[in-house]
Amino acid sequence: MSDQPEAGRRFARVPASAVAVRHYVTGALAPLAGQLDVGAAVLMANELATNAITNGGGEAFAIVIAVEPGAVRIAVEEASAALPQDEAPAGGQTDPDPALVEALADGWGVGHRAEEEDARTWAGSS
Repeated sequence: MSDQPEAGRRFARVPASAVAVRHYVTGALAPLAGQLDVGAAVLMANELATNAITNGGGEAFAIVIAVEPGAVRIAVEEASAALPQDEAPAGGQTDPDPALVEALADGWGVGHRAEEEDARTWAGSS
């Protein structure tokens, strides 16, 4: 998103981490409340984290926040080569819920971190 440093934190892959993620993102973005829609960023982070908790592998995942003037990108990084689905299987739902993420974000996607096999799901808004 920019050359600005990213801030991140690891969370255990347990249901209680969804609440911890919301608190972390709220606290990290609170100083920018007049410049960004912090509520939308928290909801995006919640959706991405919930997906990591319910569908991911491994013991932990990381939430990474990248900010530039007027915009924020929230990413979930998982130690997995498997990417979340971006198309729903027959009768199923995608990971994460595209209707919610698309309503909140200017864009979102899935991919691998540069030079690593870790899966990364991100959503961003301005």
